[in-house]
Amino acid sequence: MLDDGKSDLEIADQLNRTVEGIHYAMRKYQLIRTTQIQNLENEIWKDINGYEGFYQISNYGRVRSLPRWIYYSDGRKYHYDAVLLRQKVDHGGYNLVELTINCNVKTHKVHRLVAEAFIPNPNCLPEVNHKDENKNNNRADNLEWCDNEYNNHYGTRLERIHNIVIQSQGKPVVFTRISDGEKYYYPAIRVGAKDLGLDERSVHRCLKKEPGHKTVKGFKVEYAETI
Repeated sequence: MLDDGKSDLEIADQLNRTVEGIHYAMRKYQLIRTTQIQNLENEIWKDINGYEGFYQISNYGRVRSLPRWIYYSDGRKYHYDAVLLRQKVDHGGYNLVELTINCNVKTHKVHRLVAEAFIPNPNCLPEVNHKDENKNNNRADNLEWCDNEYNNHYGTRLERIHNIVIQSQGKPVVFTRISDGEKYYYPAIRVGAKDLGLDERSVHRCLKKEPGHKTVKGFKVEYAETI
């Protein structure tokens, strides 16, 4: 018989190192090995809306999956451990995380998940602002709901854009993020491309409507005076 106290590798050795063998052991002996995620000081976890029982977000901007059993159509079942999800950064500098449910994968902005879970929004404001202007600091106490005008004029954003544009000239352009329709206005192509981390030549090709260049890494680009 298999020893419930043995590691997964030892169980695999006894079952000829096959994945099916590991699944069989978990099925027969209901071995549950849950990864313990160490909470940070004063960290609070809440269910993510629409993903209850699958994923949670913390007030520190961390995202974790919850332990659960997956049942297959042939009667097999497999236990998935709780894990912290890796986050990536988009071209605008925002942290993203991918959530999966019923085989559907969707990408979410971490700061919005935090705001939706921890910050009341009685006025139904559409955007979330980082108070310290650090897009990677997604702690709940660093976020606030706001409108587009407030967000675009907050803190040193205009000053930073002005410093970039001092040596730049050209027609004003607007970049529209396709995923959520958010617009970014810039006085010149070079300024917008640099601020959003885009290739300036690709932006020019998009504006010229060259074949195969309708968008640039998730952004639609147009001259501002044509909007």
